[in-house]
Amino acid sequence: MKTKTLLLLGVVITKLLEAQTSSDIIMQPGHFVSRQITNTGEVTKEYDAGFSYSQDGKLSDFNFPDFSLSSHYTYEDHLLANVLTHHYGGHPLFDESLTYQYEDGKIKSFFHGWGAMNRNECWTYTYDENGRLARKDYGTNSSDTINYFLYEYEDDDRTVTETSYVQILQGSWQVVWVPNKITTSRYSEDYQLLSVQTDRFNYNGGGEITQSVLLTYLYTPSGRLAEEITQILVEEEWVNNAIMRYMYDDLGRVSEQQNGIWSKNLDDWTINQKVVFETSEDGSIYTVSFLKKVDDNWEWDLFNNQTLFFNNVSKSQQQALGYFVYEDMNGSASVNQFEFEMTPTERPFYLSPEKEEITYSIFPNPGKDNITIKAPVENSVIRFYDLQGRLLLAKPFDFNTTVNTDNWTPGLYLWEIWNGPMKEASGKWIKDGFQ
Repeated sequence: MKTKTLLLLGVVITKLLEAQTSSDIIMQPGHFVSRQITNTGEVTKEYDAGFSYSQDGKLSDFNFPDFSLSSHYTYEDHLLANVLTHHYGGHPLFDESLTYQYEDGKIKSFFHGWGAMNRNECWTYTYDENGRLARKDYGTNSSDTINYFLYEYEDDDRTVTETSYVQILQGSWQVVWVPNKITTSRYSEDYQLLSVQTDRFNYNGGGEITQSVLLTYLYTPSGRLAEEITQILVEEEWVNNAIMRYMYDDLGRVSEQQNGIWSKNLDDWTINQKVVFETSEDGSIYTVSFLKKVDDNWEWDLFNNQTLFFNNVSKSQQQALGYFVYEDMNGSASVNQFEFEMTPTERPFYLSPEKEEITYSIFPNPGKDNITIKAPVENSVIRFYDLQGRLLLAKPFDFNTTVNTDNWTPGLYLWEIWNGPMKEASGKWIKDGFQ
């Protein structure tokens, strides 16, 4: 049975919240409808699902009756602790669970189990003396590591290298560890992600690189992600391969994502797919449509690129969001559009000095000489600006960090949390003495 990507709701929710971080009221998805649409625009089938939230605004339940599926979310200390996905009504898949454990606000382990299938996988995280991610170990069905990843930091954290190791057998059944992938991420002075280069090796231990891919990020003058360009190394030269372009509306929300490939004949990019994001004036309806180009016309399309919403989120988020990828019972589903009905909710999970039930927290606020930042993402960056928009500080962190503000003058400051090229949250911080 062929697996189809019907929707990746988790990061779409992130997109819905991106432009709303300055208000005490946000619009959260309460219900959505996904549609199969023919090239002529005829709707042939609809699927309905809904979201439920706890009093502190965190997602608690997701129900997808048309696919006999539901997910329940639980939290500890305001961090995601467990996701239980239940397949009922005779669906061939078994129940699944995601379990997170933390230590000092940082993720310590991640467990993924498949119920009656007696299959599981586990990730464990270790950090260096500076609090940076140093190693991740991956194992299945036992505590034995079958893959691990090492992290090295250079140039004040502006160059980060991830090396993936796998086991192979050499001679007399001797097990050795060899690198199979090296990923190097480079950041600007204010820690904007500039490029990610991935080199893949063969498995015979000889060290030959079999493929090199370079992903370059370009930004608008205001700091929004403008383009992601993918290149591959061919005979020691980087050759254009694919592109993603982002457009924004007047409120700074993503309005369109264009996707294309390099055309040798035209010596330029050929845009052949796009995703259109539309929001009603009152913010009550949010629609995502997938289109492809056919003979210079845009037609409805099943968007098969699963990395569309996964490019700019952390590994732990990817694993959690994977539960929004569903399998069609008959292998023939083609969902071209989904529409969220948005409901207004008070924001209890961003900056709020009076409340503890928050996911992104910066405290104390007001404060004086030190600020503590906690956020449920790894490989993040916190940025502080003055009211003129000048960058005062940019600091990378995993899950939490402390910033010294002793030499800052009393006043009002703006902050942003970035995960790769995507802004996760923003708000205001006051230093004591500001009138």
